[in-house]
Amino acid sequence: ASAINPFPQEAEQDYSMATFTGASSSPFSPEIAAILHAELGADDIEIKPDGALYLPESRYRKVLNKAFGPGGWCMIPRGPHTLHGGVLSREYALYCQGRFVSQARGHGAVQGFSNPAMASEGVKSNALM
Repeated sequence: ASAINPFPQEAEQDYSMATFTGASSSPFSPEIAAILHAELGADDIEIKPDGALYLPESRYRKVLNKAFGPGGWCMIPRGPHTLHGGVLSREYALYCQGRFVSQARGHGAVQGFSNPAMASEGVKSNALM
């Protein structure tokens, strides 16, 4: 089975602005590096019902906001959503201070696709983590 685009309006979206501008052009300041390298506290880590440890998406946002300030970082879609075998996914690029930092494909299982907005937000959160 091939992947389908569950959000057909995205097919016409222009993704050309999501380039790799500023990638590896210079390191972030020592102050930003200290925030990004700070040790996690025990209260930052959560436990899933199956016993797995994880860092919630909200913690990643908190660290990025502290390091770069609100509005100093963003997740830019690199292409449309795809739905394949009950898994919704989309690729995102992380930009900080206008510079490309990283790229990841977020994904999430969807049952019935009854709430596309919530499923899409979950995919974006997964890409950030």
